[in-house]
Amino acid sequence: YVAGFSEILTMNRWIKNGLVSGSISVANLLTNTTDLTPRNNIFIGGFVNRNNSGNMDPTGLQSMPRASMGILNAINNANITSTYLGHRGITGHANVFVGGLATFNDGDIQDSANMGDIRFENLSSVDINNVRFNIESTAGGATTKFRYGVITGGIAAAVLSSKSRIYDSANNGTIIA
Repeated sequence: YVAGFSEILTMNRWIKNGLVSGSISVANLLTNTTDLTPRNNIFIGGFVNRNNSGNMDPTGLQSMPRASMGILNAINNANITSTYLGHRGITGHANVFVGGLATFNDGDIQDSANMGDIRFENLSSVDINNVRFNIESTAGGATTKFRYGVITGGIAAAVLSSKSRIYDSANNGTIIA
C-alpha cells in the first residue's frame, strides 16, 4: 500500500482542503510469480488507498448534495508513476490499482481534482491463461480472473459499493497504462 496521506480514511473522518504535490513512484518491483493470491497486488492512491468516509445523500434523492466527510476540496498534483531514477515497471502476477485521489472509493469525494499524471507499466509477458471472462448470457462478459493488470482512474481506480459518491470532481492528468 502506497498513498500520499494514509492507507485508510475511516468513517466519520475527512481530508479537507488537502494537497498532495511532488511525485509518488513505485518502480522496478518483482512481484510474486508463484503465490497467486490478491495479497500480492499493489495499491496506490494520491491521498488514500481506501476512502470509507462519507455521509452525502445516502438515499440518492437530493438535487444538490453536500458532503461533510470524506475527501473534500482536495487536489492531487503529484505524478504517480512506475518509473524512478532510470528504473521502470513492475514484473510478476500482481495487479496494480492506481487512483489519483483514492485507490478504492467507498465514501464521498467532492469538489476535488487530480492534476497529476498516472503512468504505469507491467513488463510481464501476458498469456491468455491469465484472463478469464464469464460468457453466461446474464453476465455480460464480466471479467472473473486477471493477472498482470493495471487498473487506473483519475479520481478512483474503482468504487466498492452503491454508497460511493464522487461529485463535482475532475481529472486533468494524463493516464497511461
